Amino acid sequence: MNKEHQEKLADLLQKFQEGTATNAEIEQLANFYVNHQGSEEWPHDLHLKGQVKEKIFSKIESKFKKNQRDTGKVIPLFQRRIFKYAVAASIAILIAIPIFLINKAKIKNSPNQEVTNIQSGTDKATLTLGDGSEILLEKGKTFQANNLRSNGKQLVYNAHENEEDRTKITYNYLSIPRGGQFFVKLEDGTQVWLNSESKLKFPTKFIDGQKRVVELIYGEAYFDVSSSTHHKGSRFKVVAKGQDIEVLGTEFNIRSYKNQDSNYTTLIEGEVNVGNNNSIVKISPGQQSVVNKNGIGSISVWDVDVRYEIAWKNGLFMFHKESLESILETLSRWYDLEVVFKTEEKKREVFSGMLKRTSTVTELLNNIEKTGDVKFIIENGRITVK
Repeated sequence: MNKEHQEKLADLLQKFQEGTATNAEIEQLANFYVNHQGSEEWPHDLHLKGQVKEKIFSKIESKFKKNQRDTGKVIPLFQRRIFKYAVAASIAILIAIPIFLINKAKIKNSPNQEVTNIQSGTDKATLTLGDGSEILLEKGKTFQANNLRSNGKQLVYNAHENEEDRTKITYNYLSIPRGGQFFVKLEDGTQVWLNSESKLKFPTKFIDGQKRVVELIYGEAYFDVSSSTHHKGSRFKVVAKGQDIEVLGTEFNIRSYKNQDSNYTTLIEGEVNVGNNNSIVKISPGQQSVVNKNGIGSISVWDVDVRYEIAWKNGLFMFHKESLESILETLSRWYDLEVVFKTEEKKREVFSGMLKRTSTVTELLNNIEKTGDVKFIIENGRITVK
């Protein structure tokens, strides 16, 4: 990092602490910190990264506390430990509406309720090979065969050097259970993050010059696609029920759970074509397409805040004015819980908040309970909403 950049960073940090930084300057500061988490380029004369972190979080906390004094209607859900992944989103939004808060009526004391600490999900998956054999992938277990290997947290396919081997294509399946997540790097270099209750079908190798095709059978996946320029122009195609997504090289998220009637594709970078039986539309970064799984009807496209769409990939829960039913549905997949509502009315309660995915489910539920409007009982893997 040159001296000019160091001076710019020092200026941004000072403006942020003084409260004079513009929205664009706050975004620059946040992005710089996140992009230099492990970098040796960090200018240590500007203080240690940990000290910078504390200064930024203190500013965020003071903003939240001020909102509480002014309105008496909020409960912060964020945890100080989430900084590494959430700082960019947190800083960028703190100067706008406080969306990392529960917006409800006057806060009441937290109910005296002791519930079982149900732990968060973890890295685990089942790999089904071409011969039908199944391999359990999880922390602490390694696996290696042919051109693939796993350290229990990720699965990596290496390119075949033998040209004869490259022509023999078989398909593998990676199934993620409730309470799980996993990362796979495909043979072409494409990276895929899979959320809970998801299943991906993909070839063990790709042939340059031919279209690269994978299928998201169900669930949610974030794709960082290896550019077609590295594969003799081969386009990359994701098939999901009712839609096809074709790209040259880009980053996007697909949500296509079994209980959803539509597929949601959110573009982060680049450009993609989304098609069904009736039409094809091109979406741009920051846009989301909605396609009926039956392949009928038109394709809807609208602008979204991508931070909420891909929060799961960055280790966070982020909810903005979502119904309690939708929030608990998301939590149930990650914590592998059943949810039961005693009344239909409670399903429509609306909350906003943010929490690290490694937190216990009770941390989030206890904060929601502080509104006094909802009570949770957790027993035998079931959340009962009263």
